[in-house]
Amino acid sequence: AWKEYAKKEPRPDVSWDTAAKQLKTGESYSALCTCRNYEKGANVRSDNPDVVEIVSHSPSYTSRSGETGELYTIRGLKPGEARIIASIPNQDSASFLVKVV
Repeated sequence: AWKEYAKKEPRPDVSWDTAAKQLKTGESYSALCTCRNYEKGANVRSDNPDVVEIVSHSPSYTSRSGETGELYTIRGLKPGEARIIASIPNQDSASFLVKVV
């Protein structure tokens, strides 16, 4: 007899196309945030908005490599470090370190 196993729903996950970034004061950079198996976009924030701010957000972006996600543009405000954090409530989170020099 065959035993039927319930299919597991794929777990939501979130990721960035950037591992780390160094910026000069006033310089901007755009990073792609990708959510899988989740209908809404991730919550994105800077853990040190005095050092790095999120300037803009494009919800439906496709990169040259064909990856789709949300494009966030950040700007370095003053020397220091900040993490840009994307999170799916109660599920997953991803971040990358930004160093402003």
